[in-house]
Amino acid sequence: MTTPRRLSPGTLRLATAVLALALAAVVPVPALAGPAPAVTPTSPASLQIKAGDIALTIDPPEIQEFAARDKEGKLVEAPQKPADKPIRLTPGYDTTRTHILGNLYLTFQPETLTVTSESGTPYVRGIDFEFKDDTGVITNKDGRMKGKVDAKAKGALQRLDLVQADATGKLSVKKGKSVVVCPELPAPDPGNTAVAGIYVAPWRAAKNPFFAENPAGIAGATEYAVTQHEILPITAATPVPVADPDRLSPVLAKLRNGGTVKIALMGDSIMLGAESTRWWDDKYDEKSLTWKGRLIHALRQRFPKATIEVVEAYRGGVTVAYGLEKLPTVLAAKPDLVIMSFGVNDADPQVGKRTPEEFGAAVAEIMTKAREINAALLYVTPFPLIPWVNNQQGPRMEASFIPVMKQVSAANGAALVDVNAEYKQMNAHGIPWWSQNHNWHNHPGDFGHKIYAEAVLRAFPQ
Repeated sequence: MTTPRRLSPGTLRLATAVLALALAAVVPVPALAGPAPAVTPTSPASLQIKAGDIALTIDPPEIQEFAARDKEGKLVEAPQKPADKPIRLTPGYDTTRTHILGNLYLTFQPETLTVTSESGTPYVRGIDFEFKDDTGVITNKDGRMKGKVDAKAKGALQRLDLVQADATGKLSVKKGKSVVVCPELPAPDPGNTAVAGIYVAPWRAAKNPFFAENPAGIAGATEYAVTQHEILPITAATPVPVADPDRLSPVLAKLRNGGTVKIALMGDSIMLGAESTRWWDDKYDEKSLTWKGRLIHALRQRFPKATIEVVEAYRGGVTVAYGLEKLPTVLAAKPDLVIMSFGVNDADPQVGKRTPEEFGAAVAEIMTKAREINAALLYVTPFPLIPWVNNQQGPRMEASFIPVMKQVSAANGAALVDVNAEYKQMNAHGIPWWSQNHNWHNHPGDFGHKIYAEAVLRAFPQ
């Protein structure tokens, strides 16, 4: 019989301490004693916020210099005519080397702008070039700028900060990371609860687009300021349900039973995957960050017995006319499911050639012909566009095109995933949805593509 080994007092104390730490790791964080106080701006707005009697300070946005140079850092060539390609201060790429296919909005400080020739000769705004304050775009005036141009200006970066509360209710601010596009909300520290997201915008308070119709509402604010529009309380948000999910029952049965399922993907640049990281190299695998790639990969993981094949019918910059053009090819492939998402470009008055009613008729035509070969149908509404920068494209889509998508889907046997509504629920999670538009216009970043994929996956329960 072996005699048990007696632990020394020191070893026993160490073991007891280790056990205590292990137990502490699994004990849940105590809930707040009561609701966290509402977080509000100061009046006039400033970089302080209030929570009851407590004042919290928000750091100003980080300022950096932007320069109009190509990806190798070389000076850009001056356009020789006003109609030539303009010079952009917006970087061509984000930190992941993903293209930024648009212009930053209200980011640049116009008074810091310098534009010179390669030899250092200064050019004058209004005489040699024009400059758009809102977008940082420089255009040659009457061909007065020649050769290489060195353009620079300072501008603010975006950031998301988190207001958090510990178990006693004490509030603090956790600062997020400054970025050019698509800021991320930091997670609360251990033992803390997330209370609100604070959007540290790149715009100066006087240019805050939320006050465009009410400039007096921002009177007296500091240069950069947090208003009620940049404070996003974190609340419970119910996921937007799939409309008419039973219409996908035949496809679900085939997925669950291990059959071969052909899925046709029809859409525009968002279906293509722009501007998720490495969207041009999408292989529908675990590395995919496009919403379609995430979706197909997740379906293959969720239904491992099934064989999922993809029929690709999408291209950047297209309208529903492209869907009609590709329809014969799609039908010839005999898909089990057609997933459609058109409408962003159709709502652009400069691109779309159809009224909302004509757009709906074209979508209905695609659906009717797809149903004739017994394909199930799923329509995905597009994410919301920032209304301040797209010449009524966003408002037109919200007011006219989204309702038509829902009406036509309901009338033509299609299930529908309302990504438009789901995207807006980011605000309830402390993240302003407009901050996740990668090009400040019509493409989501990685997080936006994730929202798309998660919403569509709800249509395919295991």
